[in-house]
Amino acid sequence: MAKYSSPDLVVKVDNASNSLVDQSQYVKSIGGFAPSVETGDTTSFGDTWREHQAHLKDGGEFTLEGDYDDTATTGPDVIQNSIGSTRTVEISWKGTTATFPKTSMECIIMKYERKAAVGGLHGYVTTYKVTGAVTEGTH
Repeated sequence: MAKYSSPDLVVKVDNASNSLVDQSQYVKSIGGFAPSVETGDTTSFGDTWREHQAHLKDGGEFTLEGDYDDTATTGPDVIQNSIGSTRTVEISWKGTTATFPKTSMECIIMKYERKAAVGGLHGYVTTYKVTGAVTEGTH
């Protein structure tokens, strides 16, 4: 079974003009990406085990975190610092070859945080809320 690591991962976020911009060089971690599904209890009298039915799916919230950069057309301070805006986020898990898997979703930028500490590089954390379907496909 093939294994993949950080050099294989590509993260793109669209800009205000709806063009995907590669953010990979600015992202050090993706946190909390875990789509889920809500269930309803369908257990009735006489059942000896609980029964459930899946219904609404939820993309949840996740973060992109990395080093702060304000490069004019590509840096995260320009692309991701737009709270309240909806952006497409595309994560390619093992590169961008035509048959490789990718995850695409529309997300609301909930929070953009700049971080700083003595003796360290400045950083950022962007919190995204998925709105609508999470699409699993290939390039």
